Amino acid sequence: MESGVPLYIDCPDFGPLVIAFAVDDGPSRAIYQGCLLNYEYHQELVAALRAGHIIVAHNIDFDYRVYQKIRRVFGWPDVPIEQWSCTQTAAYMAGLPGKLDHVTKALDIGHKMKSGANLITLYCKPRVDGSFNNSPLRLFEFAAYAAHDVELCREVALRLPAQMKLQQSPLERWARRVDLAMNELGLPVDLRAVNAAIGLSGGMKTVLDNTLARLTEGRITTVGQIDRILKLAQEFYPNVVSVNAESINTLISQRDCPALLRKVLLIRRAGGNASVNKYKAFKTRLQLDGRVRCTLRHYGAFTGRWAGRGVQTQNMPKGLIAGFKNDTLAESLHTTLALPKGVPWGKGLSAAIRGVILAPEGQALLVSDYNAIECRVLAWLSGQHDMLATFQAGGDVYIPMAAKILKKTVEEVTRSERDRIGKATILGCGYGMGAARFAAENKVSIEMAVSAVSSYRHENAHIPRLWKGLEKAATQAVLSHGQWYHCGLISYIRVGDFLECHLPSGRPLFYYKPTVCRSDKWGTGDTSPQLHYINKENTGLVKKSTWGGSLVENVCQAIARDLIVQGLINLHSEGFKTILQVHDEVVVLVAEAEGNTLMGAVESCLTRQPPVYAGLPLKVESWTGKRYRK
Repeated sequence: MESGVPLYIDCPDFGPLVIAFAVDDGPSRAIYQGCLLNYEYHQELVAALRAGHIIVAHNIDFDYRVYQKIRRVFGWPDVPIEQWSCTQTAAYMAGLPGKLDHVTKALDIGHKMKSGANLITLYCKPRVDGSFNNSPLRLFEFAAYAAHDVELCREVALRLPAQMKLQQSPLERWARRVDLAMNELGLPVDLRAVNAAIGLSGGMKTVLDNTLARLTEGRITTVGQIDRILKLAQEFYPNVVSVNAESINTLISQRDCPALLRKVLLIRRAGGNASVNKYKAFKTRLQLDGRVRCTLRHYGAFTGRWAGRGVQTQNMPKGLIAGFKNDTLAESLHTTLALPKGVPWGKGLSAAIRGVILAPEGQALLVSDYNAIECRVLAWLSGQHDMLATFQAGGDVYIPMAAKILKKTVEEVTRSERDRIGKATILGCGYGMGAARFAAENKVSIEMAVSAVSSYRHENAHIPRLWKGLEKAATQAVLSHGQWYHCGLISYIRVGDFLECHLPSGRPLFYYKPTVCRSDKWGTGDTSPQLHYINKENTGLVKKSTWGGSLVENVCQAIARDLIVQGLINLHSEGFKTILQVHDEVVVLVAEAEGNTLMGAVESCLTRQPPVYAGLPLKVESWTGKRYRK
C-alpha cells in the first residue's frame, strides 16, 4: 500500500498463495498448496482464459499486473487490458465507495469475511526478521476467504450491469489502454532534490517542535499532536471543531486571537505542510530506473476524470512564490540541497514539489493545457453564441465581463481587474454561484458580488436557461421510468436504481436511487420539486440534493473529460509518450531537441475531436522544459 503495485510485484518474495476464480455463474474455485483439485481447477481456468472471456476483478490495476507477472509460470495466455472489466471502476461510475467491503455494504449484498485482514497479516506481511509464514495450517481458510471475495465481486458486477457494460464501450476500452500506457511509462523523478527536501523538512520540523514545546511548556511537543492543539484552541474558542488549514486561517485572522494560540497555530500551519508527505511518497515508490509508476487511477471520479494514487499528482499545490518558479526551486534543491535565500521552507517545499518531476537526459517535458475548457464547453452546450464567437476569434472573454461589472470601457480595465473580477466571474458563475458565495470566495463586497452575478446572468442568458432545462429533463426522467427526456445534446432516462445522463459521446453519468420531493431549496418559502440522489461520502453513502447549476457542472466536467480522453487517444495512436494527465493538462515526454518542433503536432492531437463536437472551439497552450511546473 505504501510502495505501490510495481515495487510489490517486483519483490523477490512475491508469489501467489491462493488463486481464486469463477467462470460465468459457476461455483468459485481456489487453487492453493495442498488442494487435491488443483489440477482440475487449473484446467478449468486455462480453458476459460483461452476462450477469450472478459476477466472481471475488483481493482484490476492490481490484478492485471499480478496476472502479467505470473502468467508465464502457469502457462496462461496474454490477455490484453481491453479484455478486463473492473467492479471497483463500476462502483466509482455509480457514485459508490470503491473498496469491496464498502461497495457490497452500499449495495446490501453481503460482507467480506472478517478473518481476511488477519490472514493477510499472517501470510503476506513479513515477520520482524524479514521471513514469511509458509505454514499450510490456515491456507484452507485463506482460500475460502479469496473464493468468497470472488462471489462478492461477481454479485457487484451483476448489480451494476450498465457500469460494467460501459467499460467495454470503444471510448472506455481506449481510455483503459491509454491509462495503462501512462502508468507503465511512469514519472521520472529527481531523487537528489527529493532527498534534499526530506532532509530540509526534517531539520525544520525539529526546530518547530522544540519551539512548540517551549511556548506551551511541554503541553504540545510536536506539530502532529492535533488533538492537543485543538484542545488549546477550544480553551479560547469552545465551538472550534477542527484545526485544519481553513480553521487555522480563520482563527488567526480574529483580532482577539491570543498571542500564544496564534503562535501555536502558525507553527502548526508551517509544520503540517502536506507536500512533505508527497516527497516521501515519491521516494518510497521510486523504482531502480528512477521512475514512479501507477500514479493515475482511471475513472477515479464520478465524472470520469482520472484520480491520483500514491503521490497524488492531482492535488499538487500550485505553490506560487513571487520571483520563483516551481522548476527553479527544485533545481535549487538539486544543486545546493537547500532553497534559495529568503524562501520560507514550508511554502518553498510546497512550491518545489512539481519540479522534482524531471525529464531524463536528452529528453524534455512537453506540457499542454486546455485553455478554459469547461467555459468553452458550457458556451457550446448552452448555445451562448457570442461567447463562442469570442473564443473562436481568439478573443478575451474576461475583459468585457469586467468592463460590464465595473461600468468601464474595455480599454480602461486593468490586468488586475480582468483577473480579479472578470475571470473570477466567468469561471465562478457558470454553474449558478450566488452573490454571497462569490463575495466570500473572491473577497469582494456583497455589492460587487451582486453586480457580478447579475451581470453574468444577464449577458449570458442562455446559460441560466440550460440550468433550468437540465433540471426539468432530469426531474421528469426520475418521475417517468424508462422514458427519455432531452435538453439539447443531453438526454436523461431512469433505468432501475439509476438516473442516466447521456452525454454527446454516448457515455452516461449515473445518479444512484434518485428521488424528487418538494422543498424550499432557496429559503424563500416557495416549495418546488427538487432532485435528490445517493452518493458516496468517505466510506459510506449520503443523500444529496442537486439542481440545474450542479447538473450542468457535472455535464461540463464530464464532456471536458471525454474531450481530453480523445486527445490522449490521438496522442497514443501517433506514438507520443504521455506520462501524466492532471486536471486540464497533459504531459508528454519528447526528445529535448524536438520539443518546440513537436508542439504543433501535440496540440493538433489534443484538439482533433469527433464530429459530434462540431462548433466547439478548443484551444491548447503548450511549453517545453526539463522540469514540471505550473
